[in-house]
Amino acid sequence: AFEHVHQTDVQTYLSQVNPAEGEIFSRAMTAMSKAVNEPLVAAYDFSSFQYVVDVGGGQGSVL
Repeated sequence: AFEHVHQTDVQTYLSQVNPAEGEIFSRAMTAMSKAVNEPLVAAYDFSSFQYVVDVGGGQGSVL
């Protein structure tokens, strides 16, 4: 539906068509991630792994 209304995909819209709205979206996603990431990292024992990769995109805030 978004592409039909705006004639572009969400990522292009937020990065090129309306970068101010894209910045708001990015800050909101980072803030929401922090609320989830801190308890996740505190609760899970990563010591058995040699490498851990944050593949979610965005700011890489888990690592």
